[in-house]
Amino acid sequence: VGVLTIKIGDYQTCLEYFSTELEVRRDIGSRTCDIIFTKRCLGDIHRRLKNYDESLRYFTEAIDQQQSMGRSKPLASLFNAIGVLQINKGNVDDALQYFENAHDVLKEIEGNNDLSTATTLQNKGNAYYAKESFDKAIISYRSSMRLLKKALGDDHEEVLGSLSNIGKAYFGKSLFDEAMQIFELVLQKYKQKSNPEVNSLEISSTINSIAGIHLKRGSFSESVMCYKRSLKMKELILDSEDIDCLETKRNLAWARFKQTRYTDALSILNRVLAVLKTKHTDNELNLIITLEMIASVFFKKRAYRKAKLNYEEVLNMKLVRFGESHRQYVSTLHNIALVHGEEGNLDSALELLIDVLQKKTIL
Repeated sequence: VGVLTIKIGDYQTCLEYFSTELEVRRDIGSRTCDIIFTKRCLGDIHRRLKNYDESLRYFTEAIDQQQSMGRSKPLASLFNAIGVLQINKGNVDDALQYFENAHDVLKEIEGNNDLSTATTLQNKGNAYYAKESFDKAIISYRSSMRLLKKALGDDHEEVLGSLSNIGKAYFGKSLFDEAMQIFELVLQKYKQKSNPEVNSLEISSTINSIAGIHLKRGSFSESVMCYKRSLKMKELILDSEDIDCLETKRNLAWARFKQTRYTDALSILNRVLAVLKTKHTDNELNLIITLEMIASVFFKKRAYRKAKLNYEEVLNMKLVRFGESHRQYVSTLHNIALVHGEEGNLDSALELLIDVLQKKTIL
């Protein structure tokens, strides 16, 4: 029942079932491997519920017990699980170390030629991507894709997902032609499948990536068209207030912003913000991005007081999440300095810009 509730997405009920299961296993003296499995599930549920400290506690207990049983796939799986948790917490360097640990275990027992290794390499690629180390991300994604192709075939969904990740890394490097070629190839392969409707979310996600390239190239009308097409496909499958739909709406708003249609952009962003504040209160990163976009729209509309209020709210959130030495914090501080300058508070603007310059020099 616990596994079924995970698939349904009812994580709170799932937590109750697995907590009860752990108590019963302890009472009846279950095998250590069964207790480890239950702790692994509890760690994953707490991660999904954003209870990161509890998640880490269960994963750590499971790893301590698993290590006493020797090097094995379950141990590598637990290292991967903690790595994903650390990415969720924003600790990318820690995540990479756990993924390396998982990879080392798998190389010992599988010879670096297994689907579990492919998953680990994919995780390493995601961590490098989060660090904006795009070249290293591409190397990891390609290594993962080679193993996936060998096991699953060239056109399997996991292979195409890995190929899409490579495209995203090229996008991160501003190699838009290379990224576009990959996304168009992925889109073509999905459409060639016998039942492309099954992959509608993957298709819409790929169209979303293509829209991002149009946006970077300054082809704003094409970008708007792609975002609308992607959103229409997503809303046929997902609730319109699902986080995936909200992110596409936000992207559409930014395309409108680039078209200087500030009122349209602000209207979309405010609707997204309202849903985030009521239905996705735990999704802080999306809240930060949306608030900063709204601040940028106010800045362009010369509503400087409103822009400053939003930027300052974002700055406080970034301070807690990233710290004052992170580039994300410095970027928002720079924007606040620009607002002060436009308001005529030149001394304040100069003081903030000097602070920004010092922090950027360190970065």
